[in-house]
Amino acid sequence: MKFKNVRIDSFAYELPSEFLTSEQIEKELGPVYSRLKLPEGRLELQTGIKSRGFWPVGTRPSQIVTADNKKLLEKSIIKK
Repeated sequence: MKFKNVRIDSFAYELPSEFLTSEQIEKELGPVYSRLKLPEGRLELQTGIKSRGFWPVGTRPSQIVTADNKKLLEKSIIKK
């Protein structure tokens, strides 16, 4: 099926409520870093990731999508 004259009018997203920084992970890995003589900041340097977002245990994907859709609908209603 081909679509014609289709566009994305708006989008929305929901950020996780919990974040863990690379620095926090490195603190937990402190003994390993010491043993391997790795400098602090290595994890962020290698991955480029400063922090990672996590949803609370038990959060269902449908809950996140529902929150996204509510935001999207609010944007659409306000726009018109």
